[in-house]
Amino acid sequence: MKRINDELNQRFFPRFKVDFPFSISGKGFHFKSEMKDISCSGVYCQLRKYIAVNTILNIRLFFPLYIYGKMVKKELNCSAQIVRIYPEKEDPGINYYEVGIKFIDVVDDDKKLIMKFVRQQNLKEAKELRGMYFELKEMVAQLTAVVQGHPTAKHFHQVINKAMVELDEVTFILDREINELKKSKIL
Repeated sequence: MKRINDELNQRFFPRFKVDFPFSISGKGFHFKSEMKDISCSGVYCQLRKYIAVNTILNIRLFFPLYIYGKMVKKELNCSAQIVRIYPEKEDPGINYYEVGIKFIDVVDDDKKLIMKFVRQQNLKEAKELRGMYFELKEMVAQLTAVVQGHPTAKHFHQVINKAMVELDEVTFILDREINELKKSKIL
């Protein structure tokens, strides 16, 4: 989970990287785009059309959510505002603009659904990483057996041992995050 809170970046909600479509509409335009990340406060996306900062628009998106073990698609319709665009000026040579969009009128229930989605995605990702850790641990055990049979591979053995210590630390952090996400009232 990535938390950012500084003068350049006003977000303080967990975000999750996503790649799914949503629609944007406003005065004189309506099109679909691909969302790149989402949080309770807004989305980041790439647009082929330049839209000025502070432009008010409407967003409609559907996101998958597991509720009582069943996957359902939840819809979010809300007003939003362009808060960042790069490049900052319209440029016909640009293929796409990087755009930060802030939700304006998201009700608390919708924020909870977004947070639940973000946490579910983070939990899923943490479990996948943990599974990859166990696969790596098995591979290291096999490599260690090979190294022990070759006395000249002392340096390789030291590298493997150092990597395992780092992997064990990461796994400890993942286990703690998985437990926190499971305990969360939002999940």
